[in-house]
Amino acid sequence: MREMNYQVNAEGRSARDVAKHDEGGAAVRQVGFIFISRYNEEEGKYRLAVRRNDRMKVEIWSDVACPFCYIGKHRFEEALSQFGHGDKVEVIYRSFQLDPNAEKHPTKDAYTAIAEKYGVSREQSIAMHGDIVRQGKEAGIDYQFDSMIMTNTMDAHRLIHFAGQYGKRDKVAELLFKAYFTDGKNVSEKDTLLAVAAEAGLEREAAASMLESEQFTSEVEEEMREANQLGCRGVPFFVFNRKYAVGGAQQPEMFLEVLDKAWKEEHPLTVLTPEGGEGLCTDDSCGIGEKNNPGIGAGGISRIRASGKPIARRRGQVELTWSPRPAAAFFSGSSVRNGPCPNYASLPESARGSGHIP
Repeated sequence: MREMNYQVNAEGRSARDVAKHDEGGAAVRQVGFIFISRYNEEEGKYRLAVRRNDRMKVEIWSDVACPFCYIGKHRFEEALSQFGHGDKVEVIYRSFQLDPNAEKHPTKDAYTAIAEKYGVSREQSIAMHGDIVRQGKEAGIDYQFDSMIMTNTMDAHRLIHFAGQYGKRDKVAELLFKAYFTDGKNVSEKDTLLAVAAEAGLEREAAASMLESEQFTSEVEEEMREANQLGCRGVPFFVFNRKYAVGGAQQPEMFLEVLDKAWKEEHPLTVLTPEGGEGLCTDDSCGIGEKNNPGIGAGGISRIRASGKPIARRRGQVELTWSPRPAAAFFSGSSVRNGPCPNYASLPESARGSGHIP
């Protein structure tokens, strides 16, 4: 028996197509399930089996220059700490630039830039940022907008991708947020990025070599295109198992609700009942007084989804279909309190140019 591992591609190619056309067989991971295709040399044919994947994936699109992304990150982490299956959730931070054309060395401070962008006074701009400061404190974040340098974040995103090779995307993202919003560092400068890399435990020389090249630029741009394809119109943007999406820095209770919903749908309850339903009360009958009533715990096994609909079966295998549309439901929070920071491309010309959209 030969077995190889493949990821389902962006077009959502079906497991059966992969099994039929990819030499050597495949273990194809889709949402909640792993399709295992093995080539039987004696029979000269492929056989497809299905087993349930016990992990959940949460992808978070964000920009280092987005204040709500920082708040949303902390609120999601609080929800994850309360989630009963947190150890089985894989969190991946994806790249998104609010303003890809932002200058690396701006000449205006945050208050002035935002005032000019939205046509308000500097005093009004300061008041707007004050509300974000308050929300940040509630999430354990110390915003220092007086010293913040609004800069281009492409190299910061490239560093996050570099860190991903060593399993440190999350740590580097957190350090970059802090450098940008609290420490007043220019996250487009090489020295700042190398200091972040070293603090995260990455090899400084390897990080420097990466920054001097164009490595990971195409990956950052591809993740931005993917976000738009998924319906992202602003960040932060949270995608759960490519099925549910949450926009904005929602409260932990909201994130916890979606985590529970996504988990239950991919891990349906297994109900053990005796054959014929003996010992089970329904709307139509009840087994009280019946002889040889074994009670619950013996007999047939059925699987139900959270909606109560049974999973179709055929010859003991689970019948599944693949939907090419990743996000079947979207939970959005577009208020000033929760964000999200709007997509730069969706803004009018008069609102573009700073890279920072509160």
